[in-house]
Amino acid sequence: MKGLIYKDLQTLLAYKNSLILFCLSFLLISFTNNNFQNILPFMLIFLSTMSVMSTFSFDEQAKWNRFALTLPIDKKDLVKSKYYLYLLLGIAGLLIGFLVMIILTLVSNTAFSIVESISILVGTFLGISIFASIQYPIIYKFGLEKARIYLFGLVFLFVGIIGGGAILFENMSFSWPISFTIPTIIIEYGLPIFLLMIAFLILYLSYRISLRIFMKKEF
Repeated sequence: MKGLIYKDLQTLLAYKNSLILFCLSFLLISFTNNNFQNILPFMLIFLSTMSVMSTFSFDEQAKWNRFALTLPIDKKDLVKSKYYLYLLLGIAGLLIGFLVMIILTLVSNTAFSIVESISILVGTFLGISIFASIQYPIIYKFGLEKARIYLFGLVFLFVGIIGGGAILFENMSFSWPISFTIPTIIIEYGLPIFLLMIAFLILYLSYRISLRIFMKKEF
């Protein structure tokens, strides 16, 4: 399976100049925004994780899966490698995004909270993971070209749910039946861990669904 991940990484490296240009463009754009220290790290996470989508496109164009199954490669490894690649790029995006956030904050002499920054980055990773977890089974079911229509609608649905949920939550007024206080340290340090656990759980469930779909496919 290491070979499969290496193959995808080599494919992405062929487009490294475009990726670098993309990041530099958002670096310039981020300085024009008051919340610039959060924009570029977000884009780094988004770019690193969404790059997996490009590997699906390359595989489909080259009819890679049909060829790979003539080799001593298990179907399970073909699916698993995509999710491992997602985690590898996602974690790299988190780490690089955190370093970029620190550098941009120091350059601008603005206030910086390590815990808050980690929560923002992990929350971003969770949101993109939910989106990817829905995308991948659809791609395995219909193929990337046919799945584009579903993915296009999924974007609007995803944005609508988040936007509508945020408005609903903001307008709701409720009180807990039991009054209690959660220690600040648990909220600050426990929230990122909790969000990561949710992201990994969702990705695992998505992997199981994708694997079941792919196992039934004939090439």
